[in-house]
Amino acid sequence: MTYNTQNLALTVRQPLFNKETIATYRSAQALVKSQRGFATKRDFCPDYRISGAYFELLYAQEKTTVLQSKIVALQQQLDQATQRFTHGEGTLTEISEAQASLDIAQADLVEARNTADSYRLTLSTMSGHEVGDLARFNPEKILTIKTDLEHIDYWLKAAIENNPEIMAAKQAVEVAQQEVEKKQAGTFSNT
Repeated sequence: MTYNTQNLALTVRQPLFNKETIATYRSAQALVKSQRGFATKRDFCPDYRISGAYFELLYAQEKTTVLQSKIVALQQQLDQATQRFTHGEGTLTEISEAQASLDIAQADLVEARNTADSYRLTLSTMSGHEVGDLARFNPEKILTIKTDLEHIDYWLKAAIENNPEIMAAKQAVEVAQQEVEKKQAGTFSNT
């Protein structure tokens, strides 16, 4: 008696759980989220760029005004030093120092005006309208905010939670943690 039997076998191996692959996937997700964090509002939002140029121009105008007042004061110091010298009470060094301070302030004024002109041109280009001098800063018109701790804590928490740079840093930490997990999973699967 002869029995002929045929055995055919098909073996398929599919891992049900691969920790290294999951860690790689999570790492990629965290990396994508962290990269999105760098594409912040300031990069894409024209309102943010326009408001930034506006406040830079406003600051440059205020700096120009302050420097003009400083030049007037330094000119008075130079005049006083010159008068003291002509009456025999002052020195040439005092006159030279006053003149040097005045010259530096005048150079700073030229730089501040150039900066203001640059921001004015930038703001005009962005807005499509010619920009003249902006309204002067008036501290009396600023609303005062109550400084109760509960109110401040709310704003600090909101700022921390919505800061794109902090969110990107948190995602970078997540990427690093997933990379560590991936390396550990790869070490265990290779043994």
